[in-house]
Amino acid sequence: MKWIKYISLSIVVLALFAGGIAFDIFVIKKFSKQATISPNSPSVATIITQDLSAMSKNTPQNFHAYPIIKESIALRNAESLGNEDRLMITQSFNETIKIINASKVCTGGSYNLQPIEYFAGNTLKRGYSASLNMECTFQASQKDNYQQVLNEIMNIANKNPLLEFGVPNITPFISQDEQRQSEQNLRGDLIIQAKELAAYYTKALALKCHLSKMTFHSIPTPRPYAFNAKSANYSSVSSEVNNIILPTPKEEEIELGAKVTLECQ
Repeated sequence: MKWIKYISLSIVVLALFAGGIAFDIFVIKKFSKQATISPNSPSVATIITQDLSAMSKNTPQNFHAYPIIKESIALRNAESLGNEDRLMITQSFNETIKIINASKVCTGGSYNLQPIEYFAGNTLKRGYSASLNMECTFQASQKDNYQQVLNEIMNIANKNPLLEFGVPNITPFISQDEQRQSEQNLRGDLIIQAKELAAYYTKALALKCHLSKMTFHSIPTPRPYAFNAKSANYSSVSSEVNNIILPTPKEEEIELGAKVTLECQ
């Protein structure tokens, strides 16, 4: 009967061996495979990029003008210029500069006096050109100050037959401070839009979305003005300037854009 015991023992050993192989295949390797896709493993984030824009309308609160003193027809046609005339022109310019420096609305005062040649029809003529340029910037509440400066300068020019005074168009404009403040407000609006966008995609995708990057850029908008004040033709005046009427400013659009990158996981 010994051989029966040996056979039984062999069968048991084989069974244990086979069971070990099965355990390795169906248990150990199975759980090892699940560990590579564990929820603790990092997942790839969903990236969303979108363009946003915001716009505001601003009414200009400032005005500028470029008054000028220049040669009269008599000086333009003068074939020669004596020292007395030169001195009279220089004194007129110096008095004008004092007025400009004392004012709170005008700057500048550079001037020139030089001989010129020009054609009148087919005739070559010689004469002299003279000019003194200034820039005046003011708000509506300072209109009377601007008007006073014009009258004081006009009185100087009227006393000199070799000069005449011109008053250009007044142009409304948005100052740099107003521009910066408007752009800062628009940045705030765009940040709010970006946060709302992150909340929208968090709900729509059932993921946690957050703002990872945001860059701002300006969007060019057409200016509402039909002319450039620096090149506007001036009109000569010879009497007191009264009751200057300021132009009605048009609203100016300022638009700002942003590129937003969201990261969702």
